[in-house]
Amino acid sequence: MVLMVISLFLLTLMVTLTLSIGSKVREKMEVQAVADAAAYSNAAVTARVYNEIALLSRAQIAHMVSMAAVQSLISWSTLFRANVAATSLNYSIISAQHAKDAARCCKKYSPCPHLCGCSIAASAVSGLKAFQVWTRDVAESMQFEALDTEAAAQSLRLQNAAMRLHAVQLLEYTRLMGEINNQSLADEIVDAAKAGSRVAGEWSAPGGGDSVSNREIGFFTGATTPIDILNSHHVFAAMGSRGFSFITGRSGIPAMVIQQQLQALGYVVPPDRATVVNQGSSYFSTLPNHGALWPLVNGKYSWTDDHGMNTLRYNHTFMPCRRYQSAFPTMVLLNSTDSTDPTDLHVWSPFFFVDTVPAPARHTLGRCVRCPSMWPTFIDYNPLPLVQEDDNFGQPKNFAVIQRDYGVRAASGQSVDPWNLGFRFRFSPSRESGFDNRALVLADGTDISKQTALSAGIAYYHRKGHWKEPPNLLNPYWRATLVPLTVDEDGEGDVPDTLGNVGTGWAGETFEALRGQGYEGGP
Repeated sequence: MVLMVISLFLLTLMVTLTLSIGSKVREKMEVQAVADAAAYSNAAVTARVYNEIALLSRAQIAHMVSMAAVQSLISWSTLFRANVAATSLNYSIISAQHAKDAARCCKKYSPCPHLCGCSIAASAVSGLKAFQVWTRDVAESMQFEALDTEAAAQSLRLQNAAMRLHAVQLLEYTRLMGEINNQSLADEIVDAAKAGSRVAGEWSAPGGGDSVSNREIGFFTGATTPIDILNSHHVFAAMGSRGFSFITGRSGIPAMVIQQQLQALGYVVPPDRATVVNQGSSYFSTLPNHGALWPLVNGKYSWTDDHGMNTLRYNHTFMPCRRYQSAFPTMVLLNSTDSTDPTDLHVWSPFFFVDTVPAPARHTLGRCVRCPSMWPTFIDYNPLPLVQEDDNFGQPKNFAVIQRDYGVRAASGQSVDPWNLGFRFRFSPSRESGFDNRALVLADGTDISKQTALSAGIAYYHRKGHWKEPPNLLNPYWRATLVPLTVDEDGEGDVPDTLGNVGTGWAGETFEALRGQGYEGGP
């Protein structure tokens, strides 16, 4: 009978223990599922925000390319004015040549008396034409200045809009940090899990579990920097995005348009013929070099330059006078800088009257942050971890820590799990032994009442067909997935540190002990 009682007691104990372990395994799977959901959600939110930042950066670049197009139009319009002045000067030069012929041929005993009359007429007509072109240019100069002022204002508006996009980037990044900090997003997921809990307050996402996420996503310490350290890749992206030949070359057809307009507007009257050639472009550089020298391509200045030649053939002469032609070079230089730099330029040659408003007042752009530079500030990918393979090339991982506190369950007095028994039993009158199937405190007094699950996610960059492309914040190809806790070289230390931060240092010690014995498993 005694043996049967002991056997039944041991059988009951084993059944209770089996049911309790099964219950804890099920509950551990629940906690781990919530931790996995939180880690993946953290990674997904990070990837989405990085994609938003990338799209905003591309919008910034698009605004700067548009600004380059406006600058090109300013330069090209100024080039037309320079060609008008060149046409007037060409007429004056041709008039002087005919006047020289008249002086030589109209005197007594000249060797060319037959050229006297036509030379006088040609000199007078071409001189009158030079005067007419000059007066018309003067009359239209005020209209040109008004249009120039409006175009310069448009350039400033485009740059300011690009600047404001950085504020939107910061806003999105701040929203991301708000989700990561204190495990706020994990808290939202835990709130959903609490709906199935029978004891209030046993679920939590402790704030100490956010240290790794904050480090990996934080400014300078992680994948991002709030102010560009090296803006060359954004400038190069803008240079490559200009695309349209009018911005990058501005030769051929645009020059022919000026040539046709000189005739259509009556500056050159047939049978006279003007020929215009030109080369120009708009770019971002320290010097006017058409953006051809890559070491000098940067966001310091916005340059636009044109240089060409205006050739006029005068055909209004009478036989037997010669038909002269004259060529005069044309040039336009436009340089827009930030508001702290007074070196803005808007000059052209030849010219009759310069702008009444100085170029630094009319063509200056907005403020700069990394002075001197007219390029808008943007959130950049941190280049420092980009070369660190053991750190996943800077691609940010995150930890999510979820806990279920069995101490809260025991304190509540609710019979949530009837198989978690705690009682004393006596084998002899002089000795007592305890049995605690609730697993709240170890024999050495260590409190292990908090069931803890740790999971890791990562926001990674992948563009299909471009596997060699490094992570960046210019293309929206950021994705999310779950990864092992030791996905990078810091994982060995991050796991015990994080577990210690949430009050379960004993779990961190267990992890280190297992790794020390060669254990390669783990979540």
